[in-house]
Amino acid sequence: MKNILEYLPPAVPSASFMLEDGQISGIRIEKKKASVRLVSKFSEAAFDFSAEEWPQREEILPAVERALLSLGNPDRAAVLMPDVVFRMQSLDLEGFPKSEEEKEKIVLWQARRNLGHPCPDLRVRYFPLEREGDFTRLWAAAAPRDLLGGIEKAFADKGCHVGLIASPSMVLHGLLAKRGIMRPEGLELFLNITLRSITFLFARGGEPVFFRTKELRHGEDTGDRFAQEIRLTLAFQKEKLGNEGLKRVCYRLAGEDLFFPREEFEEGTEIVSLEEALPGKSPGGLPGHTLMPLLASLEEE
Repeated sequence: MKNILEYLPPAVPSASFMLEDGQISGIRIEKKKASVRLVSKFSEAAFDFSAEEWPQREEILPAVERALLSLGNPDRAAVLMPDVVFRMQSLDLEGFPKSEEEKEKIVLWQARRNLGHPCPDLRVRYFPLEREGDFTRLWAAAAPRDLLGGIEKAFADKGCHVGLIASPSMVLHGLLAKRGIMRPEGLELFLNITLRSITFLFARGGEPVFFRTKELRHGEDTGDRFAQEIRLTLAFQKEKLGNEGLKRVCYRLAGEDLFFPREEFEEGTEIVSLEEALPGKSPGGLPGHTLMPLLASLEEE
């Protein structure tokens, strides 16, 4: 998922923050050749997000200030926001222009038309999947412009430039592809289950082909709802992607009390947890489901 919402390549920050399930967490690392040393870490209860509502400036600023102070006030950082903030999809375009300005206009128009984001004012980033003659297939990601700008400004007001904004699924898929865990054949699924949402990211040959994320309504049972969403999405996936069976599922459980409904997948599907796929995570006093997305965001280039 390289470069989906990357604003200032190729400099990679040494600090990363994640906003997920009402928590803000962060790490700061020091890279020396092939090794990574965790310099500091941070996690506390903070503001919350939904697909259509996000916190006001007065809620964001104090939490950002505390988070930055806890990591020694880095001047550059990556920020991960909940999957439900984003919409992603492949877009098929004919006669894609060469002008960057015209490209942006066309992709934004297509995103508003096809992505079904509840917010009309979007910021979009994309990268090409396929080109042949006048035909171009892109993978596009969109999020509310005001929200992204507000987060960037909250950090900038405290002297920190946000060099990357993405979501846990986006950076973890990128890391799995980079490490060769997303295989070059067959249909695969990265499944991100948090206390408040479930996200499906299907890939073929390591490249994304279908994205879906659903929020949990207040009071809903996570087990029943997520099992239902898996059944619905797998049925839709077969219809949309030509009845192609899943070869492999890699899943992340972002909470100690969550479980993976293995029985919802067909027999013979290879199933692996993120911890199994990426063993040997750096120690840091943060749970692995929090630490791994933060580390993955710092590997984006």
